[in-house]
Amino acid sequence: MIIPKFVPLMAGAAALVSATSGFAQGFDGTRIKGSLWGAADGPGFAVAVGPGGAVARKSGDGAWRGRKLKGGGLLPAVAIGADGAVVAVGGRGGFTDGRALVLRSTDQGRTFQAAPGVPGGTLYEVKFPAPGIGFAAGVGGTLLKTADGGVTWKVLKTGTKEKLWAVHFLDARTGFIGGGDTPWQNDGKRSGVIRRTADGGKTWRTVYQGKNRISDFSFVDARTGYAGGVGGELLRTVDGGVTWRTVGRTPLKAIVNAVTFTTEKCGLIVGAGGTAYVTRDGGETWPTRIPVTKGSFLEDLDAASGGGFWVAGGDGTIGRIRPGAGC
Repeated sequence: MIIPKFVPLMAGAAALVSATSGFAQGFDGTRIKGSLWGAADGPGFAVAVGPGGAVARKSGDGAWRGRKLKGGGLLPAVAIGADGAVVAVGGRGGFTDGRALVLRSTDQGRTFQAAPGVPGGTLYEVKFPAPGIGFAAGVGGTLLKTADGGVTWKVLKTGTKEKLWAVHFLDARTGFIGGGDTPWQNDGKRSGVIRRTADGGKTWRTVYQGKNRISDFSFVDARTGYAGGVGGELLRTVDGGVTWRTVGRTPLKAIVNAVTFTTEKCGLIVGAGGTAYVTRDGGETWPTRIPVTKGSFLEDLDAASGGGFWVAGGDGTIGRIRPGAGC
C-alpha cells in the first residue's frame, strides 16, 4: 500500500478568484506545493495528480489538501471509474523512457496501491468510458486496456510508435488515440497523428496526420468533436472522427493542453500561460479570458460536480473554472 504523506498548502497561498458576476464566470482555487498535471471529478470528491508523486484531493465542500506519495513517480493523468475507484497513471524512470506505473485507490485517493505487472512504457493519459472499461496511452504507441476497473491491464496494438498523449472512446467500439512529437522533447522532430478504431481497439487507421502533436479530445456527441494540440491548433470533426479539419489557431500559441466543449459552439481551452479561454462560436474566436495563475502552464480540465471544470496547473494551482452563461 502506498500512503500519501500530507504536505500543507503553500504559506500565504490564498484562494485565487477572478469573476465577473459572482461565480457565473471566473476561477476559484488555491495552490499546493509541487506540480499538478491531471484532475478528475468523482462522486462527492475530486483528485489531482502530478510529477514526484504529487496528489491533491478534496471532499465535498472541503478545501484541497496536497500530499506526496512515498516513492514518488511521475503521474501525468488520473481518472475516476463508475465505481468510484481512482486510477492514476504515469511512469518510473523517465518521462520518455520510463516504465509504466498505474496506481489505484478505493478510498477516494487517501491511499493507493500499485497495479502489478503493468506492461509498456510511461503513460500520459487514462480514461474510463464505461463501467470497468478503461484505456491508458503513452510512450512508443503504448495503449493499455482494463476490463476490471484498473486492477489488471493488457496491451492493445495501435500500429504506431508515436507518443500517445490523448485517448477517447465514444462507446465500446469507436475510439481515438492522438499524439506525436514536439521539438523540445525529441531533438527537433515534429509530428501529429490521430488514429481511429471501430472495433474496440483491435484495429486502427490514421484519420489525421500533421506537424503538431495532439494533446486532448472532446466530443459533444457521436459526430461532433474537437482536438487540441501543439502550436495552439484546434481541429474539428463533424462525422464521428472519420475526417478532421483545422478550425484555426487559438490564443494559446504554444500548446493547447486540454480542451472541453459542452455544445458544438461553446468550449474552453487551457495550456501555455496561466489563462483559460472561452469560445461561443465553435472555436472561430476566443473573446473571453479567465485568468487562473501567472505564467505557469495549465495542464488539464475535467467537468466538476456542481458546475464548471476542475483545472490543474504546473505550479500546483488547482480549482474550479466557471466559463459563464451558456457553457
